[in-house]
Amino acid sequence: SYQRVLRSIRYDNTAANRNETARTITFVANDGTLRSNTAIATIVFPPPNQRPIAHPGGPYSIQNGASVLLNASQSFDPDVGPSPLTFEWDVNYVNGEFDVNATGRHPGVTWGDLQLAGIESGNTYTVAVRAFDGVDATIATTQLTVSPNQPPIVTTGGPYSIQPGWSLLL
Repeated sequence: SYQRVLRSIRYDNTAANRNETARTITFVANDGTLRSNTAIATIVFPPPNQRPIAHPGGPYSIQNGASVLLNASQSFDPDVGPSPLTFEWDVNYVNGEFDVNATGRHPGVTWGDLQLAGIESGNTYTVAVRAFDGVDATIATTQLTVSPNQPPIVTTGGPYSIQPGWSLLL
């Protein structure tokens, strides 16, 4: 029947420069003798997904042995969708290779996890956040500087004077 044929029609928008203009399609069936009534359908195209804007916060600076709290709170999705933003972090982003070390908008990364990612004292590293909206992802980077380990400083106070045979506890 003609209704089955109408339901099987598919429209592919393959234009190089797609636009969101609604398309009106007119259907007329002919059985070889008579024409049918005219049926009109409108196809509405949703706008294409816009990439999320990733913002990694920072630059970050920590002391040797400390944790770091990462912050992507300035990241956003211009078209709010199709899904809520999710975040993945690489604390030692090298040569475009993304290794996930943390997830979430505000993750804390412990010194032990930083060391597992290759972070060492006295160096600066590239930190990357990847914001994903369910369709597209965007990566943005900042720096993490880890202060070198400092030798301890010993002070004895003083000067002291004691009598022969006495002991001094510092």
